[in-house]
Amino acid sequence: TALCTFFFVGCATSIVPPPKADGEEDSISPEYVLDKENIKILAVGNSFSDNAMKYLYPILTAFGAKNIVLGNLYIGGCTLKTHAENAVADASAYDYRKNTSGSFVTTAGTKMSDAIKDEDWQVITLQQASGSSGMADTYNRDIDILTAYINANKTGNIKLGWHQTWAYQQNSTHGEFAKYQNSQKTMYENIVSCVNRKIDTNKAFDFVIPAGTAIQNARTSYVGDNLTVDGYHLNSLGEYIAGVTWVLKITGWSIKDLDENKINPEFRGDFALIKEAALNAVKTPYEITKSKLIQK
Repeated sequence: TALCTFFFVGCATSIVPPPKADGEEDSISPEYVLDKENIKILAVGNSFSDNAMKYLYPILTAFGAKNIVLGNLYIGGCTLKTHAENAVADASAYDYRKNTSGSFVTTAGTKMSDAIKDEDWQVITLQQASGSSGMADTYNRDIDILTAYINANKTGNIKLGWHQTWAYQQNSTHGEFAKYQNSQKTMYENIVSCVNRKIDTNKAFDFVIPAGTAIQNARTSYVGDNLTVDGYHLNSLGEYIAGVTWVLKITGWSIKDLDENKINPEFRGDFALIKEAALNAVKTPYEITKSKLIQK
């Protein structure tokens, strides 16, 4: 079938049927499910993809994945416009962070085309820089340039995903927070609106990773508005929540597959919150779901 061509050659059983719903936790009904034997994900991003991917390898392992390859094309604060300019110029502009064994190794001066051709990626993600993420007029022609460029350089069939980033902490001093009247609520709502208008309507994208909604969900819990280290970059717990959200949305796996005994020990005390925030975001990606975990 067409689905079977989604993955690289030699992985004939890469697609398995989605699990049947047998309760609340299995009600996502994904269109596809990745085979846990081979996982290859590349982000074209910035520090926010660094945040989301920091714990992605151990999280995938805790879900039972094997043969994991992760990549992140990094430029700090990089906008879609800069990514598009780098693509057109085929510029050696990126720190290419690659993880095949649990740790990221960085190669400086990498072209986007070389990273895309480096592996038979199953999934490639794009995102907007955080300060522009809720500004609709920053999403236009650059996205078309990038999606065409990815399709021209990919080595196999891929799923193209959009990383929906998070709003700043309410007391953030980030210079671009003023674009949103220094309001976390306004920034989150603007991000959601942009994804609805600019990504969901774009047939080049296969899915949206609702990391920003997962963070908002967690902010309604006992953690409160304490998920960043500087008002905008995620702290470790925030990074773990974002990482679980990535896995659930990208893979289609059940949250039941996440083994508490295999997750990083420092997050086990927040295991219920991590699952709740991520799962509710995947179920309801554009609305905040208030946490039931008000007290730890």
